[in-house]
Amino acid sequence: PIGCGWTLDEESDLAIAWMRSSLAPDAILQLLSRKSVSSCKLPTCSCLSNDLRCVDTCKLRTCDNQSS
Repeated sequence: PIGCGWTLDEESDLAIAWMRSSLAPDAILQLLSRKSVSSCKLPTCSCLSNDLRCVDTCKLRTCDNQSS
């Protein structure tokens, strides 16, 4: 499994090769961790501001900008 998420440590034992990069692009991480807005309207909704549909992570119950 060496090279597929595993390496050999100093004693030649298998060790996890931890990721050193970001889990996702910054734009995705910001979308997933963004603060909820009170409504999906410009300019407060970052989805609408970027010409995107809102996703479930918006956490608004009455969002008109989500696909059905």
